[in-house]
Amino acid sequence: MALARRKRVEIGATWCICENGAAGPTFAYDDLDAGFSAIFVSGPVERGLLVRSPHAERETNMWGFTRAALELLAECVAEATANEAAAAADPPPPLLQITEDRFGGVEVSVRPEACWEVSGFVEELHSNLEAWRVAGKRGVWLQLPLTCHAYVSAAVEAGFAYHHATADYLELTCWLPPTPSPLPRFAFTMIGVGGVVVNGAGEVLMVQEKVSPSARTQGAWKLPGGLADPGEDFAQTVAREVREETRVEATLDGVATMRHSHGRRFSQGDLYVVIRLRATSEAITIDPAELRAARWMSRAEIDKLKEGPEDAASLDGKVSTANYEMIQSALDGELIEGVTVPNSKGVGTMVYRARPRAAWVDMPCD
Repeated sequence: MALARRKRVEIGATWCICENGAAGPTFAYDDLDAGFSAIFVSGPVERGLLVRSPHAERETNMWGFTRAALELLAECVAEATANEAAAAADPPPPLLQITEDRFGGVEVSVRPEACWEVSGFVEELHSNLEAWRVAGKRGVWLQLPLTCHAYVSAAVEAGFAYHHATADYLELTCWLPPTPSPLPRFAFTMIGVGGVVVNGAGEVLMVQEKVSPSARTQGAWKLPGGLADPGEDFAQTVAREVREETRVEATLDGVATMRHSHGRRFSQGDLYVVIRLRATSEAITIDPAELRAARWMSRAEIDKLKEGPEDAASLDGKVSTANYEMIQSALDGELIEGVTVPNSKGVGTMVYRARPRAAWVDMPCD
């Protein structure tokens, strides 16, 4: 089935028939003593069958299997012809669902119940591409749900390229004008958030990961945190990570620092934001799958554990210079506050901004 579908798309055929089996008289497996053939027809109608012979006579089996394959193909062609006649009287809805966007392009999806009608997909796609070129359309966005994976080869052959993929769909794009494509790339930055969580005694929550990203940082004391999930604000991410790792609850004070790196995992950018939080609970219960240890540390303890020149090979039991500097900035520096404001669609969104002057205008100065 998979081979027939794939080959049909690759060569652009209306029909493709694939067969695999053994005719005899010898077989690769000891438990086989008679011929068999698995046959599949891919086309406007798809059907497969398994033929078993009662003997291992090679020539007789080969003639019999060939007849079975051709008869199956003939049945499928006859059914397709009947379907075409019925469709002419009552045309089915298009496979492609098309929406024009505001930028001179089109967004295309596929009816989810029609994910094996490869011939119809190829015909509609090529017909629409020609019409879009004539109409002066530019970017084409094609979204194929996971169930429509059989269409991927046909789309690539038609000039589409991968844009991005999720667990549920694959997005492809095609830039129609003979110019370099200006279509926006898919997201190319991962977001990580670390938390300087401060308790009532002014201590900072520090953790040791069970497995660190590198051998050098194994056993280092660091800030709790992790990667943001879709739809999370910075503060939501770090509060969730702190809760999952240590069961400590905390609320946002403000943004302390931000680091932007490039060429990291999957060749992506890496945005790391450090948030200061106030602990609203202080009892620590570590997640043993994530952490080796966690504890509250005073500033004096953190100062003593700061890495030095002698720690070039290993940071086990130490606080890296980067973490140390981020902690100092969060404890001593001015924070950027987070406020919720409505966006252009009227939905509340988090904006990070400098604290209003009124918050510090009365501070003493030299």
